Amino acid sequence: MKILFLSHRVPFPPNKGDKIRSFHILKYLHERHDVYVACPVDNKDDLNSVKELQNNGYKIDYEFIPSRSRYLNVAKRGLSGSPLSIGNFWSNRLSTRIKSLVLSEKFDALFVFSSTMAEYAKELDIPVRIIDFCDLDSAKFEQFSDFTSAPKSWLYKIEGKRLAKYEQSLLPKYDHILFISPEEKRLYTENNSSEKVKTMSNGVVFENAFDDNSHVEKLALSPYILFTGVMNYLPNVDAAKWFAENVFLDLKKLFPTLSFYIVGKDPVASVRELHNPNNDIHVTGFVKNIEPYLVHASAFVAPLRIARGMQTKILEAMAYNIPVVSSRASMRGLGATEEQHVLAADESYEFVRQISRVLSNEPLANRLRANARDFIKENFDWDTNLGLLDDLLEG
Repeated sequence: MKILFLSHRVPFPPNKGDKIRSFHILKYLHERHDVYVACPVDNKDDLNSVKELQNNGYKIDYEFIPSRSRYLNVAKRGLSGSPLSIGNFWSNRLSTRIKSLVLSEKFDALFVFSSTMAEYAKELDIPVRIIDFCDLDSAKFEQFSDFTSAPKSWLYKIEGKRLAKYEQSLLPKYDHILFISPEEKRLYTENNSSEKVKTMSNGVVFENAFDDNSHVEKLALSPYILFTGVMNYLPNVDAAKWFAENVFLDLKKLFPTLSFYIVGKDPVASVRELHNPNNDIHVTGFVKNIEPYLVHASAFVAPLRIARGMQTKILEAMAYNIPVVSSRASMRGLGATEEQHVLAADESYEFVRQISRVLSNEPLANRLRANARDFIKENFDWDTNLGLLDDLLEG
């Protein structure tokens, strides 16, 4: 089949939640079909990623959107009453080129990644239409409004309502609508049940994670707790700050040699300010290879209070044999069981207690490791989960 793949960001490299999912979907389709990619670009790193995809045989068209144009598009959307998020990824030139591409290539199927790209597909005449919402963005912005102060909270609240209306308007325009977890699907369909809406889970690249990694160099002699993520993203920023300020200091009283590593690119100022080697808090910023941090961590924490969809960081930690202590919001989309696959905590004292259990009880830690890896192997194989796409395209 000939497939047009629209993505709100360049689906490469697979180094953060949305790009991990979009890349593996694209790779799966590319290996089985004739796929053309179209996407907006807003930074130089993504331009390099486009070239790398092209060098590996992917057909990709893109349009660079300067910051000034993006802000103008967002303002126009705001005045029109439509979601601001659409303006953030909109380009008239890209839209024109996509329409020309559709006329010349006669696509059999359309795959749209992220609801914010649906605007490009409004007038496209393609027989099979699939959209992957991944997460329910409207619910995410509603959460953002609860964890920020005015005027940001007002904007998030408005955006959440606008997106919710827009998301529902897409239901009759697609043959299939995908979500990453049953919880996201439930939120979308609670007022409008439809057989079109389905769940397609993520996966883990087993080849890297399940190898014997004992040879990987140790970065710290003392035990350490790990948190990973893009560190200019509000949920990750909030989680790292909350844990450092409300949990870690109490843990240090119980485990004086313990360290806390916050690993991820683009840390904002409030996260950089957490860096204090004298207090054993380390903010690394971008690291070329995250594997050494994963291999030797004593525990992985996911203290997210703002969480939607599926936390890929937790899957990665489980695959790398790290006992995980997670907020219930973070683990909601995984299908994992408390005490069997992960330890759950929400309040600061709960995190202190659960992490203390992991650090002081090796049989418990080993049981969590073994159960988690079995759980990952059974439920998060990319080819198995993405096999749903074959059924949808054939149907």
